[in-house]
This record gives sequence, C-alpha cells and structure tokens, in this order.
Amino acid sequence: MIGPDLRGHGTSDKPTDSALYLPEHFVADLLAMLDESGVDKVDVVGYSMGSRLAWELASTAPERVRRVVLGGFGTKNAFAGTDLSDPGSGDTPFDTVYRTVAALPGNDAAALAACARGQAARPFEAEPPLTGIPLMVVSGARDALAEGAAELAERCGGTHVEIPGRDHANAVSSRAFRQAVLDFLAG
Repeated sequence: MIGPDLRGHGTSDKPTDSALYLPEHFVADLLAMLDESGVDKVDVVGYSMGSRLAWELASTAPERVRRVVLGGFGTKNAFAGTDLSDPGSGDTPFDTVYRTVAALPGNDAAALAACARGQAARPFEAEPPLTGIPLMVVSGARDALAEGAAELAERCGGTHVEIPGRDHANAVSSRAFRQAVLDFLAG
C-alpha cells in the first residue's frame, strides 16, 4: 500500500503559490511516485480532494489504474459560494471542511487556501466519464460536498454506496465505508 503525502498536506512542502496545486501537478507527482516505486498499475482510493486527484489520474493514465474508489465526492462544484480569497470565512460546505482541516495540527492555513484556489482554477468535469476502469463512489448520506455521487457512478457505469447518517467529516471513518472499499477492491 502506498499513501502519498500530497503537497500542502502532512509533512510535504507547503507552498502558498496556487499554481503549484493545479490537478495536473498532483497527477504528475503521483505518476513520478509510481515510477520511482516501480509500480505499473494500482488500485486508487481517494477521499474528498483525493477523489478529484484519483479521477484525474485515472483519466490521464488509465493504463496505470486497475480500480478506482471515489469517496466524499460528486458532481457538485465543491467551492460553490466560497470566497476563495478567504476560505473558511463563510458558511458553505467547503468553508466548514476548510476550517476543520486548517485547525488540525501541522496544517498550514495559507497553504491549504492556496491548494483550494489551485483546485478551483480547474473545475471538475465529469465529461468524458471514466470508462473501462471499475469505479465505485462512496458518500455519506448527509455529505453536501458529495452531491451527485450516485449520478456520477451511474454515468461511469460504476456503483454507488451511500453511508447512512454520515457526512463529509465522518463517512470515511465508518466501518461501512471500509468494508465497501475492501469488497470492491477484492472483486
């Protein structure tokens, strides 16, 4: 198992230049990591922004992806209504997630804001749909950021699993989420 420490998160560099957080830069990082590790093909499990990057990786290099799981993700623009010059200052679903993540130990609010602006600069497009790669989308029933998850799965010929009673912050930690992912990857 490989768990990348994405730029702007964890112990990775935390630049504040939004251009360094464009999805294509993350995909290049992921492909370089796979190459350096000698890994030809992977199962990809992403959550939230990680799902966006999993989608981009599978779209860019489908020959490198066996299966893909997108968690906490849908077709809705995650940044809708958010003031990206001051993320966390409003009451949008993204503002709420931003405040939570920025408050975690070791996180840098300025780098996370730059990351949000970089991701928002390339809005998610569900077209063309991912095809030819088994796909599962998992979302909490109360996750406003995963709006359109079922439709996204259907559009791609994949499956959707809804976790009852869970939202964006806690769906990923549920036993049901873990079991759905394990079952899907075993297939």
